[in-house]
Amino acid sequence: MGSQRRHPKSAQKLFCEENDIVYQAFSASEIKKSATGKGNSGKPQMIAAAKEKYGYTGTDDNEADNTITITNGGNQVYANFDITGQNATGQTFTDLINADKFSVDNLGGQTSGQVYMISNTPVDVTSKLSLNSKGASVTEQIFFYADIPSGIRADTYLSDTAWAIQLS
Repeated sequence: MGSQRRHPKSAQKLFCEENDIVYQAFSASEIKKSATGKGNSGKPQMIAAAKEKYGYTGTDDNEADNTITITNGGNQVYANFDITGQNATGQTFTDLINADKFSVDNLGGQTSGQVYMISNTPVDVTSKLSLNSKGASVTEQIFFYADIPSGIRADTYLSDTAWAIQLS
């Protein structure tokens, strides 16, 4: 008997299961088809769809596809929404981007008004979302930003520890 290969569950899926949060996962082609009508749409088509359907005002394809979309499904009330951010270290040069340089908002293309992270500390971002009403299905997008300090070299930056999202 050979060993069986198992695929680990995603962190998001495990989090939802552990916290009794109803979730639905979609493949990239399903998301593209829902947004544009074609499952193989490119970034320009996805940005155009985000502008048309969700009022996205930016032009950065990295910003447009680096979001979390969350919904209450009409039957969940999330009075508190906390995100715990972490520092990120470059894999080649070991430059550091501190967690307080990362921020979140519910609007794309923002230059002010975001909620900034604190390293390894839950930060309340509830004020940026509308997931605290039951009866109507509400979907929110959460955009992540990084204020890159001067002198940071191009590199692949990974979080020192896993980020966490807590809904209650």
